[in-house]
Amino acid sequence: MKMKAEIDDNKSKKSRLEGELDGVLAQLKSQFGFSSVEEAEDHLDKLKESLPGMEQKLAKEIDTLKSAYPWKTI
Repeated sequence: MKMKAEIDDNKSKKSRLEGELDGVLAQLKSQFGFSSVEEAEDHLDKLKESLPGMEQKLAKEIDTLKSAYPWKTI
């Protein structure tokens, strides 16, 4: 009897978790346009690869602004 209760409890947990997963995947699609976690991870990897170049470009732009205008540091 105890084993049956554990099985039923685990089935219920599995069903709840599957529902949560479906909700998260729907949110991933509606908010970010990704159809799967793998697609989102691939996009994240590409963003991570481009981040150093973007940081360098930003630093150069800041240096350009600093040289063009009086700049007070706090």
